[in-house]
Amino acid sequence: MPTIPDLLPSLEMILDALPGLSVVLVSLVALAGLLLQRARAFEVVVGTLRAGTGVAVLAAGTALTLLSLGEMSPLLTAAFGIDAHGTTGSDLRGVLPDSRAALSMAQTLDLPMIAALALGGLAVALLLARVTPLRVVPLSGTAVLLLAALLAQVLAGSGAGRGASILVGSAVAGVVLVAMPALLQPFVRRVTGGAPVAISDLGATGLIAAGAAGRLVDPRGRSSSTDPLPVAEDAVPMRGTAVGAVAVMLLLSVAIGIAELVSARARAEAPLLDPLVIAALSIIGLGLSLALGLILIHVGAQRLLRSLLPAFRGIADRVLPGAVPALPVQVLFPFAPNAVLIGFVASLAAGIGAGLGLMAAGGGRLAADLTVAEGTAVASWVVLPSLVAHLLSGGAAGVIGNATGGRRGAVAGAVVNGLLITVLPLVLLAALGLSGWDDTVFADTDLAWLGALLSLGTVSSPVVSILVLLAIGAALLGAAILMQRRIVDAGWDPAPHRRAPGTVEVIEKSARP
Repeated sequence: MPTIPDLLPSLEMILDALPGLSVVLVSLVALAGLLLQRARAFEVVVGTLRAGTGVAVLAAGTALTLLSLGEMSPLLTAAFGIDAHGTTGSDLRGVLPDSRAALSMAQTLDLPMIAALALGGLAVALLLARVTPLRVVPLSGTAVLLLAALLAQVLAGSGAGRGASILVGSAVAGVVLVAMPALLQPFVRRVTGGAPVAISDLGATGLIAAGAAGRLVDPRGRSSSTDPLPVAEDAVPMRGTAVGAVAVMLLLSVAIGIAELVSARARAEAPLLDPLVIAALSIIGLGLSLALGLILIHVGAQRLLRSLLPAFRGIADRVLPGAVPALPVQVLFPFAPNAVLIGFVASLAAGIGAGLGLMAAGGGRLAADLTVAEGTAVASWVVLPSLVAHLLSGGAAGVIGNATGGRRGAVAGAVVNGLLITVLPLVLLAALGLSGWDDTVFADTDLAWLGALLSLGTVSSPVVSILVLLAIGAALLGAAILMQRRIVDAGWDPAPHRRAPGTVEVIEKSARP
């Protein structure tokens, strides 16, 4: 008789349908919430459609933004002197932190196991949201799949049976899905002005560090905000941000193109692209694509918040008392669009600086004993800057840093986040190896430290490994519950000297279907 994991679809099918699944999931949640509130038929239909189109536009904007940045990655890699196979010609090897690329590499693992861990983790998260103070409903399919892929890699080295691995992995995944949003919630509440929404993102550690850094550099709240105006009712006030996005891509394209040309001449090689092609295509085309993608994210996030939050009240009142939806980190972008660009640039600069520092120091010696897919030993690794990771994570870090420290906080928070997403992947490489993953590793800070910590429990017998993994999950759950009761429920403000944001009123006024 086939087991439950054997009956689950492959991860590849899930990945192909992920945008559609997100639309369906959010639409069903909005539909259920409106029905529980006994809204009129017209309001139910309109509210459900608005929530679905909101997440669809958000996903489209994210995809367009990542596509435009992905075109720049080969130039940035070449500027570091890394060839197509990730080698530098010395004992250094380049690795690119990109969680979505690493998720594609995870297809070489046990796909039914990953799907089982994803569904099991969601089930445990909903159970914890019902029986613990962590009232969070994760609605980010990407975060769930990334966490499941990491846990599958960790459990593969535990020696435990398939059934035990699924049970333990689902428990740990459920804990992480509700615990990390709770730890991040004080900073999210500061950004949104107290809106009933949480963030489901596996880079919460970097975002918390960004918020702390913002408070540290501006303890008295004297630094001006990057975005003094409240959230806009439409995309018209995004004109300045669109122009800024084009300008950022123009400067970035020119800088990377020049660096690639200099690096190619130093190696006596032909550059990847002709300078005229870089000027004509990369600067104009990619700059406009990034600007359009950010505008779509802005519009989609606002529509999603305005339609989902009031609909979710039905679930929070009748099914999961006090629960809030945990959405992708991009929903923070409209609250401070200028901080997103500042955070992207500052995080990328910190990542480039850290990467150059690693190259000058001889690479990350933490991974000295790793072997590549071909079985050739390498001395050390160099983490290359990932434009995708620095935009999504660095942009969000800029928003949170701005909420706690204004302009200085946006820069400082993004720099701290950029350093973390550059250094922590080396720790994950040293702990798990991940050989044969095509020089790609998870970029999210939570996945890095969690994978390294969980791997410590897989060095003994299967029974000991399971017990250690459960102990780590229990400790994280206890810390999150303590944080929820002592910090979040008590209304702790991470930036009490700064003026409270006035964005939540705009969301609530526009939230009616």
